[in-house]
Amino acid sequence: MVGFRLFDGAIDLGEILEVIEQPHQVLCRIDLGGKEALIPMHDQTLRKVDARRREVHVELPDGLLDVYR
Repeated sequence: MVGFRLFDGAIDLGEILEVIEQPHQVLCRIDLGGKEALIPMHDQTLRKVDARRREVHVELPDGLLDVYR
């Protein structure tokens, strides 16, 4: 998924720079407005991976991105 674009709904959050696999979850690192943001990938957030278009679609909990802004 490195190099894929990450979308929350219709909002393009940016390119996935790194995938971090931890024992309890997978995180995608992106640059969000000049700050590093770690986005969790699990059953509750991941909606679709479109390999042809190189896109990952998620539905993030309200307020998650506010931590990074």
